[in-house]
Amino acid sequence: MTNELRMTPDGSFVYPWPIVKGEKYLIACEGERPAHYLILLSKLGLLASPPAFESVLHSDGTTPVYQIPEGGPVVAFLPKRQQDPATASPIERVLSKNIWKFVKTDSPEESLRQAVRKRFEAQLACSSCQGLGIGEESVARFVARVLEV
Repeated sequence: MTNELRMTPDGSFVYPWPIVKGEKYLIACEGERPAHYLILLSKLGLLASPPAFESVLHSDGTTPVYQIPEGGPVVAFLPKRQQDPATASPIERVLSKNIWKFVKTDSPEESLRQAVRKRFEAQLACSSCQGLGIGEESVARFVARVLEV
């Protein structure tokens, strides 16, 4: 069982640590900020190990290299998502997409940070989102931590 994710010095990959033979893998990243975001998701228990992304084999012929989907990972952050997964998925997808736009840039633009806040505030006002727990403190803490990446 892996304890944490770590990133390569250049941020091009994250990998589980400690490395366990037969369980090792890499996640290709576009830089340090996306790598830090994946590490945060892992620490919060919001990223599967290994992730459910498409993969290719590393040049060593055995290590899977997972590719982050173009729109970024969809994070299942709603505390009550099991009550209505069909409604929760699109809600999580929309905020996850805004978050990914923010974290995938080399330096965060204030407009992207504001877009995440605006989307989160819009979802706070949504009755379906409220029923799935968007207003719970854990979600607000998650969004605040992402904005620190």
